[in-house]
Amino acid sequence: MSSPVSIGSQLFETLKCTNEHATEYWSARDLQPHYEQTTNQQVKIET
Repeated sequence: MSSPVSIGSQLFETLKCTNEHATEYWSARDLQPHYEQTTNQQVKIET
């Protein structure tokens, strides 16, 4: 697995979505180009 890619916090905030319950989330499709993903591969998210 390649090393994690860092995207700027401003871009991350720009891509943030909020649902009707005020829960924040990010679309994998929106994040994909910024993490150098060209296909919908499985990506391990570390929290």
